[in-house]
Amino acid sequence: MRTKKQPIKAKISKIASKKPSRSRKLPVAPRTVLRRRKVAPKPAVFTVTRMRMGATVVPSMAMGHKVKIALVAVVAFLTLSATGGVSASTDGTLTDGHTEPVQTIASDALFTPASYLTNNLKEWTPMAGDKFEVNVETNMGRLVHVNGESVEFEVVTGVRRVVSYIGLRYYAATPAQNWIVRTTEIKRDRWTFGKTGRFIRLFKVANDGTEESTLYGIHPFLNEDSMFKVPGRYGSMGCIILRESLEDLIEKTIETNGGSMSVRTFPEMPKTVA
Repeated sequence: MRTKKQPIKAKISKIASKKPSRSRKLPVAPRTVLRRRKVAPKPAVFTVTRMRMGATVVPSMAMGHKVKIALVAVVAFLTLSATGGVSASTDGTLTDGHTEPVQTIASDALFTPASYLTNNLKEWTPMAGDKFEVNVETNMGRLVHVNGESVEFEVVTGVRRVVSYIGLRYYAATPAQNWIVRTTEIKRDRWTFGKTGRFIRLFKVANDGTEESTLYGIHPFLNEDSMFKVPGRYGSMGCIILRESLEDLIEKTIETNGGSMSVRTFPEMPKTVA
């Protein structure tokens, strides 16, 4: 059966009376979180300036505050050490009265090469007025300039016992004496007097200035390595034995001094007869 058409106003009121439908919420896009990328810290940069007492460390601007403070403290300590704020005596006693096993090293020794003594010996230049001294207690010899500068080296002196040598029987220790050298001789015995046979004779100088020729002298020895390994370096029959290279230096010193050189042996050692 066909129904009648409803009026337009009735349709509009019917539609208006209906509850409005809920609107759907649009999906929200997830928030993008920006994270900082971890960057490795830049390495600390040091600027080192060499000074006499050590090195001054200057930190760069890239270094942290705590590191700068620590380095400033180190620099302050080095500065105090250089200016005498921190010191130690030769026996290891610090300025505050405490005793520690501290060895005092001269400031110049901080930059001294390991081969200083050897280089010093090679660079030693003979001068007029040089003297040759031998400590027969330590068996160390040294050449001394007039101004007090010196260079030290090992020597061998006479054995401390009675010996029979060249037809004589005597106590062979090198005596404490003032000497002077006048001549250089060449010996045929190339074992006792080295490969060159050089022998620098020692003249005894008395208190009144008179000179007396003796059997003592300065010379090398062929097997010098074995001679310098003798305990205490007491191995000669009374002469002063040098290495061949040092014999050259002694001869140059004699030439520089017009053919002569003063020699002193000391101290007087007690005799131990065997």
